[in-house]
Amino acid sequence: MFNLIKKDIILQKNLLLVYLLVLVLLLSSGFHFGFIVVLLSSLFLFNSQYYDDKEKSHILLNSLPYTRKEIVSSKYVGGILFAVLIILLSYIGSLFISEATVTSPAKTIAIGFFCILLFISITMPIFYKFTQQFVLVAFAIFFALSFFIFSKLSDFINNHMGEFVLYISGIEDSVLLLSIMAVAAICYALSWKLSIRIYDQRAF
Repeated sequence: MFNLIKKDIILQKNLLLVYLLVLVLLLSSGFHFGFIVVLLSSLFLFNSQYYDDKEKSHILLNSLPYTRKEIVSSKYVGGILFAVLIILLSYIGSLFISEATVTSPAKTIAIGFFCILLFISITMPIFYKFTQQFVLVAFAIFFALSFFIFSKLSDFINNHMGEFVLYISGIEDSVLLLSIMAVAAICYALSWKLSIRIYDQRAF
């Protein structure tokens, strides 16, 4: 499985600088921490799926001594590892770039992890269900909404998603916060299982 994760990183090595530039742009523009980690992690996942379909990697991978469960699991494990990296870089970057002060580092990181777990849980089964064309269109729409409609999207996040994130941020009971994280982890596990089932049914 390690080699499969390594393959995803190598395929996107030329994009790592782009990810860092996007991170700096979002932090300096005042986007919410949770939105930043979701966006950057989604870019990694979108591109990972896109390259696999573009290069017909699924055909090659299924001819190698890897089970379909391992192929899917590498995406989920790699998604978590990349998310952790983005969360840490985003937090460190916010200390130097963002004007907003992070008052609770542990809770901020937990919220970022909560957001990306839910996002991956929703999107990964869709990626395995649909084709490269869908991934490309979804990436283009998501990218356009994030940058070309900056002001409207920012207002929407602040007025809607922000309320939900602020509610979580205001939770002082550590048991309740851990319960919310447990729900996200359960959703991730269910999504993982669903993606494996979908991928098992695909013909290459």
